[in-house]
Amino acid sequence: MGTAAARAAATVDDVLITAELGRRPARAPDHAAESRALVELATAMAESPRGVFQKLADTALALCRAGSAGVSVWEPDGPADVFRWQATAGDYAPYLGGTMPRGFSPCGAVLDRNATQLMADPVRFYPYIADLCSPVREVLLVPFHQAGAAVGTVWVVAHSADQHFDAEDARLVTSLTRFAGAAVQTLNRIEAAERAEAARQDAQTRLEATLAAGEVATWTWDVAADRVVADRNLARMFAVSDADARGGPIASYLRAIHPDDRAPTEQLIRGAIESGQPYEARYRVRGAGGEYRTVVARGKAEYGPGGAPTRLPGVVVDVSQQEKAEQALRRLAADLSEAGRQKDEFLATLAHELRNPLAPIRNGLQVIRLSPDRATRAGALEMMERQLGQLVRLVDDLLDVTRVTTGKVTLRPERVTVRSLLAAAVEANRPLVEQAGHELAVRLPERPVVVDADPTRLTQVFTNLLNNAAKYTPAGGRIEASVAREGGEAVVRVADSGVGIPAELLPKVFDMFVQVGQSLDRSQGGLGIGLTLVRKLVEMHGGTVAAESPGEGRGSTFVVRLPAAEESPNAPPRDAPPGATAPPPGRRVLVVDDNRDAADSLTMLLELQGYEVRTAYTGPTGLDAAREFRPDVALLDIGLPGMNGYEVAGQLRRDRAAGGLFLAALTGWGSDGDRKRAAEAGFDAHLTKPVELAALQGLMAEIARQSPHG
Repeated sequence: MGTAAARAAATVDDVLITAELGRRPARAPDHAAESRALVELATAMAESPRGVFQKLADTALALCRAGSAGVSVWEPDGPADVFRWQATAGDYAPYLGGTMPRGFSPCGAVLDRNATQLMADPVRFYPYIADLCSPVREVLLVPFHQAGAAVGTVWVVAHSADQHFDAEDARLVTSLTRFAGAAVQTLNRIEAAERAEAARQDAQTRLEATLAAGEVATWTWDVAADRVVADRNLARMFAVSDADARGGPIASYLRAIHPDDRAPTEQLIRGAIESGQPYEARYRVRGAGGEYRTVVARGKAEYGPGGAPTRLPGVVVDVSQQEKAEQALRRLAADLSEAGRQKDEFLATLAHELRNPLAPIRNGLQVIRLSPDRATRAGALEMMERQLGQLVRLVDDLLDVTRVTTGKVTLRPERVTVRSLLAAAVEANRPLVEQAGHELAVRLPERPVVVDADPTRLTQVFTNLLNNAAKYTPAGGRIEASVAREGGEAVVRVADSGVGIPAELLPKVFDMFVQVGQSLDRSQGGLGIGLTLVRKLVEMHGGTVAAESPGEGRGSTFVVRLPAAEESPNAPPRDAPPGATAPPPGRRVLVVDDNRDAADSLTMLLELQGYEVRTAYTGPTGLDAAREFRPDVALLDIGLPGMNGYEVAGQLRRDRAAGGLFLAALTGWGSDGDRKRAAEAGFDAHLTKPVELAALQGLMAEIARQSPHG
């Protein structure tokens, strides 16, 4: 507060007038008042040690008839080296808790001299005193001690120039300092005890929190007195009363143990006490909510000098979550094992199903190469085409179920009749039905049943169901497909007289890779994903599909329910897609594919249709061919090495010489995202490998219709 310049006007010796205490006449002592004050201080010390400092200040104010009084305590270990006013009375009462610097204050001067001091107008040396509410004409300060060291002062202040302190005042304040020293010592002990208790409680709280977090509880059983002292965790686990937790009989805890576990647990406790061996038991205990939790208890008995058991302390660990986690891990391991088994079975089935069509295709090639008979070669070609269709269907099902499962299929709904969709599915399965000699009946209602659906995906649903019925019905069986409207639903039923579905398999029949009858002699084929695809596509349309079967060998029925739509007279539903017509010959086509067999076979197919075709096997040679050949249509493979199909398409779109060129992407990737990316790259159309002749003819016919010369 003060500065060197402020102190230059006076020195501390200029304000010290302690010698005046001996020269001034002293008033007569008031022993009665002093005795009453000391008794009150002693009572306060005994009953309320924290209030002693304030009682001291009030007493000093009264006995010395001062304007202000107080008790200052040195705080050497605080953030600043100061005296704190622990008690104030009189005019300075509002300054309770205030501070003055140890190195530059009246109290500091007293502690430096370790003796009573009287000062007059101390503001001359301590200028900041002028900031106090009342002037300090005289201040009498007496140090008090703890363990022989001065630690503070008791002081009285005269605010009037007419009041002066004498030797009697010094004697009274000195008498009071004995209480101040005792109070400091007492308060230090109290604070130390409080800190220790707070630390103990904090440690106890942290221990209990740690134990609670780990679901751990502790207990001690006084064997001779049959008293169990438990912590809060154990009381909670066993749902015992507070009284039992503080020392109830062990029977109070045994009652909470599951009846099936109680007797074995008691036997383990007795055995541990008799043998001196550690005790460990695993049992179920009922909590406050009535639910049972699994715990593990451990302990070891302690014995007196005569060998009699005295105590059995121990811990209880709640292992319910661990037990659940172990069960979950076992279930996960079982699920993973089952998934692995299904994966291995699926891969084996996939290899088998891929070889099935590949074998006759290879045989057909040999027949065509070796046979001079036109009819024989034609039969081989028909067989190869049928097997190739089966192969494509397997791959399409695999891709479709992946896209649907991962949410990569976007429906393109339109208003259609269910009759047209079912008719398309019947036509697609007719070869398989006729080959097996099945009787196929279709029952349709008088009025058309209309739905808002993606015709391609819903036709796929009915095709899969009819295909499934044909495969799992022995030769010469009966299949019936029907359409009906029931309330607000369009209902399609596909029933067969086939092998049926065992009751235990009905809930799983729509799961991935599940097939009815997987013996080695089966001939149905398939990957076990068709019905999974059916369920997911139907659900995407807001419908449901269910399987029904009386049992093995008694056939099955699949029921599809879809939200029905009202037929609009202004926009009649589409009954069937228009057929493609053969395009006129003479168009110039560029084929670019790094798979030479694929490129050459497509070239031959187009040339047989009357097109002029140029073939390239890389992106750069394709660009060169486009500039030289000037094609009307370019069929570009996407997965070209080095320069991919997207890059080739972008270059062709930037090439003015290729203006008006129709670009079609040719790729094995057929998701909606792939189609979108192809359109963004500049492609006009997207064909998924292997390309069917009808799809290729339809595309070329559409190009011919769009052309100004077509």
